[in-house]
Amino acid sequence: MTIDWWTLGFQTANVVILVWLLQRFFWRPVAAMIEQRRSTTEKALADAKEAGDKATAALADVAATRAGFAKEHDGILADAHAEAETARKATLDTAAKEAAAHTAATKAAMATEHDAAEAAWSERASQLALQIAGRLAGRLQGAAVDTAFLDWLLSSIRALPAPARQAASIEPGGIEAVSAGQLEPAEQDRYRSLIAEAFGAKPHLTFKTDPALIAGIELHGPHFALSNSWRADLGKILKDIKRAPDSKAADIWLAAATRTVAAATLGSRAEQIGRVEEVGDGVALVSGLPGVRLDELLRFAGGQFGFAQVLERDRIGCVLLDDVDGVSAGAAVRGTGDVVRVPVGPGLLGRVIDAIEQYGNPERCIVVAAEAAGSPGLQWSAPFAAMTMAEYFRDRGQHALIVIDDLTKHAATHREIALLTRQSPGREAYPGDVFYVHARLLERAAKLSKEKGGGSLTALPIAETDAGNLSAYIPTNLISITDGQIVLDAKLFYQGQKPAVDVGTSVSRVGGKTQAVALRDAAKTVRLEYAQFLELESFTRFGGMPDQRVQQQLTRGARIRAILDQPQHAPLRLADEVALVMAVQAGLLDALPLPAIAAFRLGRRQAIDTGAAASVHQMQAAGTLDAEGSAALSKVLKTYAAAVAAAAAPAKPT
Repeated sequence: MTIDWWTLGFQTANVVILVWLLQRFFWRPVAAMIEQRRSTTEKALADAKEAGDKATAALADVAATRAGFAKEHDGILADAHAEAETARKATLDTAAKEAAAHTAATKAAMATEHDAAEAAWSERASQLALQIAGRLAGRLQGAAVDTAFLDWLLSSIRALPAPARQAASIEPGGIEAVSAGQLEPAEQDRYRSLIAEAFGAKPHLTFKTDPALIAGIELHGPHFALSNSWRADLGKILKDIKRAPDSKAADIWLAAATRTVAAATLGSRAEQIGRVEEVGDGVALVSGLPGVRLDELLRFAGGQFGFAQVLERDRIGCVLLDDVDGVSAGAAVRGTGDVVRVPVGPGLLGRVIDAIEQYGNPERCIVVAAEAAGSPGLQWSAPFAAMTMAEYFRDRGQHALIVIDDLTKHAATHREIALLTRQSPGREAYPGDVFYVHARLLERAAKLSKEKGGGSLTALPIAETDAGNLSAYIPTNLISITDGQIVLDAKLFYQGQKPAVDVGTSVSRVGGKTQAVALRDAAKTVRLEYAQFLELESFTRFGGMPDQRVQQQLTRGARIRAILDQPQHAPLRLADEVALVMAVQAGLLDALPLPAIAAFRLGRRQAIDTGAAASVHQMQAAGTLDAEGSAALSKVLKTYAAAVAAAAAPAKPT
């Protein structure tokens, strides 16, 4: 192998020159740059270390300062708490002293007021007692035998019904003469001869003294009481005073009581006394009270009360208002000359009431409750008592609604009482007057004229139907009495339609006259379309494909049913009702799937309040909607329905 020394030498020289060039022009600058960066890095590290040391020192200073602040803060808080506690104690002490002083002053003022009021009442009571004593003293002067009284006694006995005179003549008890003091033998003989003359026989007559009569005499027979005593007069006066207007002011009460005493009719009086013949199941059959009127309140010897429900020639059917315990055959019964009365007025608002007790706290309603375990008399009287309470507000220019739940059970109670009092049964065993009873109750609901105050009372009776049978006796009666009916269908309820109103059998005899104008104009054909839908729906269930027109009616009817569905305790404004009806009438909901109707209802209020505020205000204020407002509301509903439809549309696959 031959070596080309010239070529080798040339290449070697080139390598040496290249190394020299690299060292000269590249390596030295790079080395210098590296050295510079190293120096810079070392300096930065030194600066960083110095900064770190300074930061550590600063942190130590901050920690020390914070510790000082915390200590100072704790001290400030402790001082503040101490000052606040001192101020609180001082304030409480001052307030306690002021309260004690105020309480003492109030008690002293109340005691003074009480003493003055007590003195005023005592003085006026004394004046009233003197007036009563004066009236009584002017009547009887202590003589038990008075010619005028004997004449009255003779005529009163002869005026007694024949059964009462006969019972006094033949019954072993006979007649009892009760006097305030012992009668002399001559006085007793005079009474015996008078009674024998009056009865045409010699009934058994016994004499008895009773200081409670104060003065005078009373004759008690099996079915009568003839009195000429201070006790009877005083009882009459006290009864009249209780009926006088009540007042906490002594002067006002005394003036009313004084007028009552002055106007009281005193003198001899005859009283009929009945006897219980039979009793059971809350009803008593009473004899011996021929002067009792229908519905008159009767008082039994044990303090129980009832009212005369049935009047016959020789007996009375009395419905008891109290427990039957204590009422037995042979017990005495007296007429009161009064009817059943109930309290009325704003004080009853917020209460649940039966005929005796009150409890509960609703705010703007009165609940009159007759429990199923109560007496038939209370159950029968409950709706009449409630109507009386409602009439109080109507007669004072206010507006009241009475809901009676329910008259089917009331009719059953009336039937029970009628059968127990031996009235003739009629259709479905109800007595013939059941229609009159309910008509007499419901026709007390009325709207008064402006001259009478303009108040109103609306009655909403509820009746139960057996399997939806509207032709039953009681529902038929109520339908003929009222201005229409709302019929609820159990099938619709179980289908989820709430309220489950059957529009086919629900009727209003006043039509749309009671509706707001805006709603009446919007709902022109809704009821007819919905009724047609229900018929078509029942037919299409049997199969077959409906044509396009029928399918459109089914679609529209389903939307009508959807907007009529209403959650419990969620009433709608008039504007909301009109908006829903306008939307379904215009077909805006036809394109929405049924599940989206709930979303439409949910956001509807905000949509119309925002976009058609003027229309909403017009409907809420005046109940009307002009053409401009209707157009604005329709535009908003159209836009909102389109937005709901777009949101409910299924997403397109990508």
